[in-house]
Amino acid sequence: MIHNAWTCISGNSSDFRKAADDLDKISKASVNIYLSKINISREDLERMMDEETWITSEEALSMGFATQILKDNTTKACASAKKSVLEAIKNNRNYQTDKQKHSKTEYANNLYTFIKTILEL
Repeated sequence: MIHNAWTCISGNSSDFRKAADDLDKISKASVNIYLSKINISREDLERMMDEETWITSEEALSMGFATQILKDNTTKACASAKKSVLEAIKNNRNYQTDKQKHSKTEYANNLYTFIKTILEL
């Protein structure tokens, strides 16, 4: 889906005006980033974003939003990676040394290292 920036907000009218201004800035920046890669006009892109347009992988490739379409066998690899990550989270959460449980920071660092390793495979 191609769309403008979204947010959730609570607060007073000033908060809402600021949030709207921030969203406009973010959407404009997104347009400029997209335009550096895609092969459709600014007008078409902005219309697609305003209309919250769903596109297929083939459309994304032809317009330059994607550089390739992955084959079906990647679904199995992703599912396998997801299962490995979830198992690591479960195992790491239950892991403790004789002296103390791992701190949340250490847990997060270990999880980051594991996920980085999976993504490099």
